[in-house]
Amino acid sequence: MKETLYITSNNTELQKDHDSIICKYPDPDNPGEQLKKNIPVHRLSSIEMYGNVSITMPVLQLCSELGIPCFFNTYNGNPIGMFVPVSGSNPITRLNQYAGINDKERRLLIAKTIVYKAIQERISVVKKHGKGEYLQDVLHNLEQQQSALLGSHDINEVRGHEGTAMRVFFDVFGRLLNNLPFHNRSRNPPEVREMLC
Repeated sequence: MKETLYITSNNTELQKDHDSIICKYPDPDNPGEQLKKNIPVHRLSSIEMYGNVSITMPVLQLCSELGIPCFFNTYNGNPIGMFVPVSGSNPITRLNQYAGINDKERRLLIAKTIVYKAIQERISVVKKHGKGEYLQDVLHNLEQQQSALLGSHDINEVRGHEGTAMRVFFDVFGRLLNNLPFHNRSRNPPEVREMLC
């Protein structure tokens, strides 16, 4: 799975080295010194840069060849511009995505559609793998959140219905797994458990 490279350190330089990007940035522990990180380009889906970042033309040429877009932002996260590779995603699609961000009603409709589909997928999983008396309550709760979602007036309401639906789903997820233990969902960072055979 490809990843986004986030550059958040000021005075960072990006240079090409064969099929890799060399990221040079100030060492926070040793003023005046630089640290280097070698990043294989084939692992990247995009590059997000924040603050004072230098990028060389060879890096942009490599990104263009591989269809990797680059996004330039202020240190505080305000967009400045973007580099869209000729071989990359369609610029018309990008423009429509940006138009969606700036149109409140369209953004709400897109969010509702995505969350509606996510809840529908959870309902399908429960119907396919669920067994027992608890099944009807779980399906009822998920369908209730899905219906209520359609009446949401803002993004926070959409997030609320999504969060409630996911909580209902993960509360029964362990029962859906016949041979794998699942105790609870953990994030930021995920909890590491030992698997015992």
